[in-house]
Amino acid sequence: MQFWNTRNRPSIFGRSAHASTVALSTVLLLVAASAPSEALPTLRDPAGDDDRPTGLWFGPCAEIAGTDDLESEGLECGTLDVPLSVDDPGAGTVHLAVSRLRATNPNIRRGVLVVNPGGPGGTGLEYAATKGAKLPEQVRAAYDIIGFDPRGIGHSVVTQPHTGEVPSSLNCGPMGGLFCRPVPPTDDLAALPGLAATARDCAAAVGPHAADYATYRVADDIDAIRRALGEQRISMLGVSYGTVIADRYARRYGDHVDRFILDSVVGPGPDGRDDWHAFDLRQAEALLSQRETMIGWWAQHPERIGLGHDPAAVRRSYDTVRALNPSGGIGADEFDRAVYRALGRAERWQPLGQAIAQALRTGDLRALEPVVPEVDDERRNSEAANRTVVCADATHPTFADRDPRRPRPTPGSGPATDHHRTRSRSVRILADRPSLRTASHAPIRGGRAPSPGRRNP
Repeated sequence: MQFWNTRNRPSIFGRSAHASTVALSTVLLLVAASAPSEALPTLRDPAGDDDRPTGLWFGPCAEIAGTDDLESEGLECGTLDVPLSVDDPGAGTVHLAVSRLRATNPNIRRGVLVVNPGGPGGTGLEYAATKGAKLPEQVRAAYDIIGFDPRGIGHSVVTQPHTGEVPSSLNCGPMGGLFCRPVPPTDDLAALPGLAATARDCAAAVGPHAADYATYRVADDIDAIRRALGEQRISMLGVSYGTVIADRYARRYGDHVDRFILDSVVGPGPDGRDDWHAFDLRQAEALLSQRETMIGWWAQHPERIGLGHDPAAVRRSYDTVRALNPSGGIGADEFDRAVYRALGRAERWQPLGQAIAQALRTGDLRALEPVVPEVDDERRNSEAANRTVVCADATHPTFADRDPRRPRPTPGSGPATDHHRTRSRSVRILADRPSLRTASHAPIRGGRAPSPGRRNP
């Protein structure tokens, strides 16, 4: 099976529109990919199309998204019901929200191109339009662009008996105080009780079927969409975490793969295993390097940013502002999240730098308000989904598992694919991922990034 990879390094939340457009044009027009499905835990016959789902009818998106804006972009929307758990028919139903942007030339239509913007926790309903607008015309002419919100995210709500059959998206409630503002500065060890509380809140809110939010179940949902559309094969464009979804789909449904492009790849670890923790450490290292690049850019534009004329001066300004007393609901934790958000997109560097400079002049962290991620229902859903999916995908190693004399768990052997094991023990949600804490507040040492995973003095 062949894939087109637009990058050879760990993703730092890249959304490379130019690389995607050029590579996608090349891949969709030139590179065909198909291969037998790789052996993974199979919940049903991957190639069995006799049980084609019904009920995916497209109409106005306002009925699903609650806004007419998507219609102006040419989208039509529908819902497809799939079981929350294939092992337990009474567990509940996922109402997948699906969007379609029709091919512009039906005479040369090749098929469907499923798109996903990343995550875990990212929505994709509108992405069919926003990504479709950036694709080459020859691609738009030949493909229906299909977007969807993954299970439990955005408009893909779930009904379950334990929630009274009320449709709802993933929500971990208070998440151990994650959304309290401001959060005082703390080191990694002092943060552990809060992370444990986040895990308990998520386990209680998500319910007994947390394992059914694993990425391979998202792949199953994509194949249900394929079958509902009556397509023998699909093409797919996955960005960042979307490449993980594409990988899972290709492993389980290789016979139904047409042409895939992977942008900003979330790759396996050096030992070839799928390991979220190892990936996060690699991502933290990349983010630390990116932070140095951002600081250098701020130093190159002192008249525009106002943090200093050289990297050392900028670093002093950075540390001074982060150490300010909380004000207006903004403290060190909110500062970290603003930095973390900016590192993924270069166009955010200037607004962040100017906000930090204003806080430096006034001594008031409220200057960061415009660049601090807003806490709303969408973000609560995204944060909950992120923890839940990573937990469902993970193998949850214990200290004993880290003994080099013990065999390492194989991909697909974690609790998400061992339902009996999952139900017999408490589900542990991965409450916080190390790249945020490492990249945002790790002390800056003259441009040398500390090694991820090592505590700083």
